[in-house]
Amino acid sequence: MFILTMGESHRGTVANIATYDVSRFRTRVHEYVHMDPMIQPYVELAGFGHISKILSWSVDNKFILALCERWRPKTHTFWFPTGECTVMLEDIYMLLGLPIEGKVVNGKTNYAISIYVDLLETDLLDDNARGQGSGSSMHIMYLPLLRHVDRIGSYSWGSACLAYLYSSLCKNSHKDTSTFSGCAVLLQAWGWSRLPSLPPVNNSPFTFSYAQK
Repeated sequence: MFILTMGESHRGTVANIATYDVSRFRTRVHEYVHMDPMIQPYVELAGFGHISKILSWSVDNKFILALCERWRPKTHTFWFPTGECTVMLEDIYMLLGLPIEGKVVNGKTNYAISIYVDLLETDLLDDNARGQGSGSSMHIMYLPLLRHVDRIGSYSWGSACLAYLYSSLCKNSHKDTSTFSGCAVLLQAWGWSRLPSLPPVNNSPFTFSYAQK
């Protein structure tokens, strides 16, 4: 079917690929920040230890864009000349080491501003602290889930990461979008591991987070 019913609105059509300004496309990726050794034990306890050890967060925007052009929202799969494939929970666990079993990551999206005082002991009046915020901010809905450090690891963060990745891919399959908000580092690592002819030359063997346990 014509790009699986999306027609001319899908960015993967020949015409849209030819006319799109690649310089407009960007991903929400930030420079690596060295973690204070005092914080590391708490990050490990929360179940995010493997992610904290990822030293390179550089992303090839053109590679992510190319994958978006191959994404089909109707099937949640990439369509390649060799067939269909997609990112799965197993990939999240292998590449990021995030738990894929446990409680669902969900919650309310409208909390009173007093929750900052209760959990952070500070009153944040910045507009970016409320709601979605900018690319460097965190949605307020996640704050109550971080209340008890020893319980954070009981949530299926891998499932949440995958769901948000799918949502971002579906959004960016439309020709008029220009910002990829999902985990671009994960998508790039997946693409390089599954499509070995595409990544840059790397003299070190590819390793997975789960193997470090």
